Amino acid sequence: MPGSHPARRDRLRAVLAAADADAALITTLVNVRYLTGLASSNAALLVAADADLDAAADAAAWGAVSNAGQTCIGVERVFVEAEVYHTFLEKLTERMSRARPGDDRESAYGPMTCPAQADIVEDHVADALARGGRAVLGGMQSIRRPYVEPVILADVPETSLAVQEETFGPTVTVTKISGLDEGVALANASRYALGATVFARNKKRAMAAARRVAGTPESAA
Repeated sequence: MPGSHPARRDRLRAVLAAADADAALITTLVNVRYLTGLASSNAALLVAADADLDAAADAAAWGAVSNAGQTCIGVERVFVEAEVYHTFLEKLTERMSRARPGDDRESAYGPMTCPAQADIVEDHVADALARGGRAVLGGMQSIRRPYVEPVILADVPETSLAVQEETFGPTVTVTKISGLDEGVALANASRYALGATVFARNKKRAMAAARRVAGTPESAA
């Protein structure tokens, strides 16, 4: 790239939309030292019945609303074993209800980066509710452009946009599961797998699940 800025010669930034990622093929890179890719995710968090529920709720809340949910490994789907489902949901709701968006020192996070992303969040929440899901926290009224308040959705069908696609906002779906095997299967049903987390006190059981969940370091080993 003769005559271009040195930083441009040294660094090529490629942003690939998830829909185009499979078709993207880089055949030749000339005078490029670094390649940075920005991919999509719909990260899952699994909670076993014996898990530290406070720690799991902390992680889920932070993963859902950090940077207004606009992180590629942000938590968007939580799968909780039935025995602790309601208790966990209460803990998560209490934590996320304290997170307020804004531009002052007391706010937990800021605005959506672009109007189009707020539209996607709105579409996903509307679709989840239309398909029979329920808003445990927030709802359609949470979209107050340029901000989106925290949203927790429950009883959301696996076919909904909020489950199958990347919402990239401060929203999360919480699903009751019969066991970690079901949680792994549901977590892996998404085409996005940049990150995943398993909470369980039984290390053997946790590692067994982690090795099977797409997106964990263990699953890539």
